[in-house]
Amino acid sequence: MTQDEFKEYINDMQGPSGFMYFHELEYGSWLNVLGIGKGMRMKKFIIGNPLIAATILNADLRTALNVPVELLIRELADEGGGVKIVYLQPSETMVAQACRTQDLVDHIKMLDTMLRKLVDNVANSEVQVSCS
Repeated sequence: MTQDEFKEYINDMQGPSGFMYFHELEYGSWLNVLGIGKGMRMKKFIIGNPLIAATILNADLRTALNVPVELLIRELADEGGGVKIVYLQPSETMVAQACRTQDLVDHIKMLDTMLRKLVDNVANSEVQVSCS
């Protein structure tokens, strides 16, 4: 696969948020077995965009510890319903990197903005997020 083919593939696969879904981890079922969370449902979603990640990784390979990004969605059953979306801003998790150029900072801040927009869109939409 060429670079152009790869870029085209990623652009076709990403959603309107600019992110791709990579994986999810179910926490609720095993937490319930251990008596944690009082039956609450909770999932971690791993999302990202390899084209953005490549730009960030090109500046400092250690940023691979923080990309792709993760969202934790947990049910608020005992708090009146709904869900809570929790995530770490990429700029906060990558702040300790020693090799920071302005280009790297700009791309990380763009990632912050994209993630915030995605979370805001989910939180303000009519679509319900399923944690089951």
